[in-house]
Amino acid sequence: MSKKRRTDKNRATPSANIPDRRALEATTAKLTQLLSGQNFQSADDLNKFLMENIDSINSGKLESLSVSARDRAQDIMYKAFDASSNKQKIALAEQAIEVYADCADAFLLLAETKAKTSKEKIEYLEKGVAAGRRALGEEFFEKSDVPFWAMMETRPFMRAVDGLAHEKYVAGDIEGAIDLWKELVRLNPNDNQGVRYILLPVLIKRNRLDDADELLKQYSDDPTTHFSYSKALLLFKRFGPCEASTEALERSLKSNPCVPEYMGDFRKLPAQAPHAMAIGSPEEAVDYLLFAMGDWGDTDGALDWLLKYWKPKTSKRK
Repeated sequence: MSKKRRTDKNRATPSANIPDRRALEATTAKLTQLLSGQNFQSADDLNKFLMENIDSINSGKLESLSVSARDRAQDIMYKAFDASSNKQKIALAEQAIEVYADCADAFLLLAETKAKTSKEKIEYLEKGVAAGRRALGEEFFEKSDVPFWAMMETRPFMRAVDGLAHEKYVAGDIEGAIDLWKELVRLNPNDNQGVRYILLPVLIKRNRLDDADELLKQYSDDPTTHFSYSKALLLFKRFGPCEASTEALERSLKSNPCVPEYMGDFRKLPAQAPHAMAIGSPEEAVDYLLFAMGDWGDTDGALDWLLKYWKPKTSKRK
């Protein structure tokens, strides 16, 4: 059995044919604007109001609701995310900045489409994070009860922070990336962006085991491959192949047996990252291994330990 190591440099890239989910927020944003300032006395009143405006919602005529420069710029960005070419995306993003200089999503998209180097990407993303903070206002971050992500206006800022974290990680500034991901989890404990699935294996890779343990406890009911295998590896790093670590490993192997198939070199990692996955699926295994493969191989004895308890169903490579 081959035990060839792969590292994070083997990361797959997302498919360009997948619709941009960010563009799908347009209708929700318009509904938020439509409902703001309304004072409904009952659910029936709300439903009646929505039915009276259903034609405008379906036809896209809600654009007339955008009265502020920030809203108009964000409207442009929803079109930019949905544009078919990079040239169109860049033109619309630059137009959005002209309308509203603190349009964080515009800087994010320019980092994705216009920047040629990692340095340029980071510069755009840093501008996006700063713009997002200015758009929300510093006092906004001092409140303890702000429902980040649930409030549509917070999302451009959060996207820019996540984008900057990813680019810092790729550029080798791992600690800088960790700080940004931890901030997103702090602001939004619900973690709608799925930051914890990257943050946890990276914390373990950096031997920040106390931080990793805190994150595991914060999401103790998380059933995903990312968390089950991360817990097993964390326990192995702390205590070696003991009863607790082995029990955690066996639970992981049972919940997703696809992980060792990739690490044992029985499956080839796909050329593209998965865009959808189910718990326990090969796609989820790939998503986990994008950030965790190298750490299993670099932790003395961990890979041999995992493969020892794995009972492969086949000996043929796929």
